[in-house]
Amino acid sequence: MNGKWGGLYIVCEWIMKFSGANLLWVLFNIPIVILILNLFSASSINQVIISYIGIFILLPFVFFPATVALFAVVRKWIMKDESNKIIQVYVNHYRKNYLRSMSGGGLIILIWFVVAFYGYFLYLNRGISLFLLLPICILYVFTMNFFSINVHFEVKLLASLKHAIFITIGRPLITLEIACVSGLILYLSINIITFLIPFFIGSIIAFTAFLGFYSHLIKIDSKKKERKNIDLSHEISH
Repeated sequence: MNGKWGGLYIVCEWIMKFSGANLLWVLFNIPIVILILNLFSASSINQVIISYIGIFILLPFVFFPATVALFAVVRKWIMKDESNKIIQVYVNHYRKNYLRSMSGGGLIILIWFVVAFYGYFLYLNRGISLFLLLPICILYVFTMNFFSINVHFEVKLLASLKHAIFITIGRPLITLEIACVSGLILYLSINIITFLIPFFIGSIIAFTAFLGFYSHLIKIDSKKKERKNIDLSHEISH
């Protein structure tokens, strides 16, 4: 299709892709979604505490496998491999990598709990500061890189965690870009276009996070090829 109708068709197609993947992700996170909605209707502090505890317990078992599967879907789009349908890719990856995603999620949630505990007391004493925001941003990007590595490489769990740490700390510009873009998406979704949260927020954040991760890999590969060409030219000249 050419012209404006072709462009409109492409836009509509991508809207359907993002919304379909996001709704699938929300569906697989239904237990957590219910607990989050309960927070808004809670009438006592005990209900709030119970909901938060339930969310933390369910995150490794529900959120992490569902989100890794979502990253597998957006990876197909970015790498222009769309031979399978969204539901097929999502469900197959969810079943295949459930135990691994759950195990990694358990370790990461423990780290998040420590940071949240530290942040709570820091907030009580000093308020929100760089000492609170910086570790949260680093840990957030580390989690995103963990998702990306899990769907892009076939490595063991500890190796995926180690590589996620190296990329997050060793590439500060990529870390800053992912954190800023995700923060902007969250801000706009919560404060301006709230009605779009169930349809786009998860898939858009996953898409931008994997795109940043994948662009980093492409740069590394191009540098390796340049070094090989330089070494080869030196060998030929000698």
